[in-house]
Amino acid sequence: METHDTELMLRPEYTLVILDRLVNRGDSINLVGEKGTGKSRLIDDLRRCSPGQVKILFADIKAYKRAFNKLLEDFAGQLGLAGSPAGSLGTIFAGIENRPGRFLVLLDNYDALLGNPDLDPGYTETFFTDLNALKNKDNVSLLCTSCIVHHSRPVYIAGNTLTSPLSLDIDTLPPLTFNEIDNEILRRLDEYHRLDLQTHPGDREMITKAIHGQEFPYPALKWYCAKLNGQNEEERALPFKKKFQRWKKAFKKNARTGMEKGLYKMSSKVEGLAIAAKANKIKIPILSDLRKLIDKWTGKLAS
Repeated sequence: METHDTELMLRPEYTLVILDRLVNRGDSINLVGEKGTGKSRLIDDLRRCSPGQVKILFADIKAYKRAFNKLLEDFAGQLGLAGSPAGSLGTIFAGIENRPGRFLVLLDNYDALLGNPDLDPGYTETFFTDLNALKNKDNVSLLCTSCIVHHSRPVYIAGNTLTSPLSLDIDTLPPLTFNEIDNEILRRLDEYHRLDLQTHPGDREMITKAIHGQEFPYPALKWYCAKLNGQNEEERALPFKKKFQRWKKAFKKNARTGMEKGLYKMSSKVEGLAIAAKANKIKIPILSDLRKLIDKWTGKLAS
């Protein structure tokens, strides 16, 4: 890979390791990382910086959890089969092993299919079997991103509960380093604000430290860069420390609101799991305990 390709990567060293495993070693991987750590960005970097002879097939599964046929149509289009009947994943990818080059199938947010009782009915056991068969082809590697290990959550299909049948190597996304955050800040800033930070290393270190100290740094990185780029004349005239404290306070408030939304979303998911468990006559006492815990925390956040 050419050196200049790495200049756009958030995690250049790690991304090159993953790319080597997929392209040269033929590994298939479940990339695990919590929301807000940059899994989707790594997928973007792989798509943008893969060698020219590698064909990338991509889908954000979150967008297709209730649109199974659209997923098949999308893959058919990426393979140059637009207009062909969708059939199944297996029929769409039939014969791919006879094509030249290497294929990387990148599925972001794979866990949208896991622990979800509201899947499109097109997601049958056959789909997961076909998906598992892809990575068994000599010229195909599969990468699925998820917040937790894929086989630790069930798949609900037609009222039945299955374990994810994929056989993948598990790899955990490493934390962002100080230098990786610092480089990404400079990449995201317009020329004026980039030069300003480069000539004020103390200000630059202050904002990089704030982001590096976050448990989920990627949203913070985007937030502060947007604030830096979006300064008006009045803000530019303020001492950096003063406006930074304003941004820090606003980010904390915004993150609190996001946590509240996330907990209510989790609440809905727990209710869905309880419904699915009841339908399958499965008793899961922990669901009621989790329900109480969520109610407790959402109540605290609202107070």
